[in-house]
Amino acid sequence: MFGDLEDQDRVDTAKVGLEDLGRAGIIKEGLVLEGLTCVRHRAEDLVDLVDTDRSKDLVDLADSVSSKDPEVLAQGPGPGQQRPAQNTSGTHWVTATDGFIPSGAVQGGTEKDGTPLFVARAMYKGGLHPGKAGQHIQDGGCSIGWGHKEVNVREYQVLCGDASKLRWVKQEGALSVQGFKPVDAGHEETGEPLYVAKAMYDGSQQLGKCAPHIKKGMAFAYGHKERTTDEYMVLAHA
Repeated sequence: MFGDLEDQDRVDTAKVGLEDLGRAGIIKEGLVLEGLTCVRHRAEDLVDLVDTDRSKDLVDLADSVSSKDPEVLAQGPGPGQQRPAQNTSGTHWVTATDGFIPSGAVQGGTEKDGTPLFVARAMYKGGLHPGKAGQHIQDGGCSIGWGHKEVNVREYQVLCGDASKLRWVKQEGALSVQGFKPVDAGHEETGEPLYVAKAMYDGSQQLGKCAPHIKKGMAFAYGHKERTTDEYMVLAHA
């Protein structure tokens, strides 16, 4: 990410990013500091790129952001700083890793034994793919379908917020967006949009992705494979 910058530019750019994440991560619901995992990782990633003293400054900055009183941060940016865009849908995406499920996560499905599955998305091969998250999902905590296989990832985002502002709309075949607004959830490497979908499969209710260009309807990960179904529901704004 910082490969083409000089050392000092790396430090300056990282500081701006860390401070932005610290401000934008405040969520009134539960006063959760969204993205602090990402904050810390960004600082630590610079240790091998710049000298020790400046790297340590960045890590200290990340720690200071995460330790600030949420009530103070929630008051917003200071003079001359742009206020982050507000999400009026009642939901937001929260960064998580290794099976962690944030407070207020939106449950979208269940395994055969009733274990909950939460609406999630993850970056993979240049795309941002909707999938499922759960503490029980091995090798990462989040599972997506890609290239006819199930892919487990360690860093992902979970949809959180007011589930009453969402609804599931029945679909058959390729997604047809008429009379409702689906929740924007991701995109293919080529930029084509992807949306959250769920379907009954093998006694469970699985989460995955759908889009007009997915002709078979919905694609999802199950049993180490990427599977498809033409009968599913898409997540939309109520």
